[in-house]
Amino acid sequence: MAGARTIVERPAPHPVATRGLLQEEYDRWGIPFPRADGPGWLRKIDAGYRDEVVSLEEFDLADRVIVQSEFGRESFLSEGFPGEKLMVLPRGVSLEEFVSASEKKGGPFRVLYVGMVCVRKGFLDLARAWEDAAIPGAELWVVGQIHDELLPHLGRYRDRPGIRFFGHMKEGAAKFFTEATVFVLPSLVEGSAKTTYEAMAAGLPVVTTRNAGSVVRDGVDGFIVPARDPWSIRDKLLLLCGNPDMVRAMGVSAQERIDEFSWESYEERVLSLYRELSGGGGAP
Repeated sequence: MAGARTIVERPAPHPVATRGLLQEEYDRWGIPFPRADGPGWLRKIDAGYRDEVVSLEEFDLADRVIVQSEFGRESFLSEGFPGEKLMVLPRGVSLEEFVSASEKKGGPFRVLYVGMVCVRKGFLDLARAWEDAAIPGAELWVVGQIHDELLPHLGRYRDRPGIRFFGHMKEGAAKFFTEATVFVLPSLVEGSAKTTYEAMAAGLPVVTTRNAGSVVRDGVDGFIVPARDPWSIRDKLLLLCGNPDMVRAMGVSAQERIDEFSWESYEERVLSLYRELSGGGGAP
């Protein structure tokens, strides 16, 4: 329809910037970059063409492109996309699904990772950090399917005391948050990682990267560490392990912070944007 306003919601960072980062990361670990030998279902829909050709045309035609984080916004700017057409709209989370981890009584210092165990989510950096930290009696719980690309790299960790691999959980991972002390997700590329919101809703300090697109405030709700930096992860884990009062305070701050990001508040922000576009005259 002539004159119609169009909005594209892009849950992931810019596809070209994403590919560049991932190619660097696969090279870093000496893992072949996934191409035409990927899963059959992916080849059938030609996701690469859809993402890196068709999507770019849609971005150019849209009045606004919504991304989920400042990292997502910066990925578009790095590809020359006009900043005035971008809007950051963080995702929401179902707050009622999560019980506060502060109710956990005693137990070991337990680090939780939830997500696909793969290159993109930085799991090998976490594993290296965990090994180097060597915290006596501590546990690392890994919840998520292990991608085939990492199987050759996990041998040294699979049988290491203190690390437990739970695999993919069909009914969700909410129960694991309650049993954890701190949540870690050192992702290289995310739109805005859902699990960081869930960890905050459960009252956990979160150690993550800017690339994960979380709403964590560095030094308040947890820590933002550089991507590809296992030693920073190690240092934050050692700091939190030695400071239970800091863990509790950050967990409380995280839970208070995430109250701003319910799905109800997300809906209101989306509706507000649509009203702005439909009520104004001319292009935004």
